[in-house]
Amino acid sequence: MKKIALSSILFLSFEVFAGPFGFSSGMTLNDVNKIGDFKPDTNAYWYDSKTIKNGNNNFESYSVLVVPGYGLCKIIAVGKDIISNSYGEQVRTNFDDLTSALKLKYGNPTNQYDFLRSGSIWKDPNDFMMGLAKKDRTLVNYWMVADGSKLPDELKSISLTAGATSSSKGYLTLSYEFSNVSECMAASKMKSNSNL
Repeated sequence: MKKIALSSILFLSFEVFAGPFGFSSGMTLNDVNKIGDFKPDTNAYWYDSKTIKNGNNNFESYSVLVVPGYGLCKIIAVGKDIISNSYGEQVRTNFDDLTSALKLKYGNPTNQYDFLRSGSIWKDPNDFMMGLAKKDRTLVNYWMVADGSKLPDELKSISLTAGATSSSKGYLTLSYEFSNVSECMAASKMKSNSNL
């Protein structure tokens, strides 16, 4: 994947539509389904779609949290598999490219984390991917209003996270949270626990 091509695609995608992927805070489920064919997830008020009208070629699925009375609260885009060497070079390149594209619209991240959990056995440079896969390594950037980001469209935070499923296969997750996300997460949890 070429760096210039990725940045251009993401920049165009973000500039054509006001909110992320054409979504906006408080959209109803009917509104959301005009953008993609969302089906209920196993988690309360979560809905999934493989494609959306204003999607991006770097992502293979999209999830939204839509709670009655609050509407759309959160969007999660899961990236396609990235074949990488054990050092994670290809994952890091894709992560940096997507960070650059996000900076064009949202400015610099307010928080950036790239670290290995203390005591992890995946400490050598060629253990990068296994560290991600075992959840011992963290590679994430945050844009947060609470920490000074000037986010549009009622956004509260954005996160870009690297993950891996093996020593040779990684992926990126891009998440957007709107200002109503706290109430929505509480409602989702209450609904999920209602049958206990």
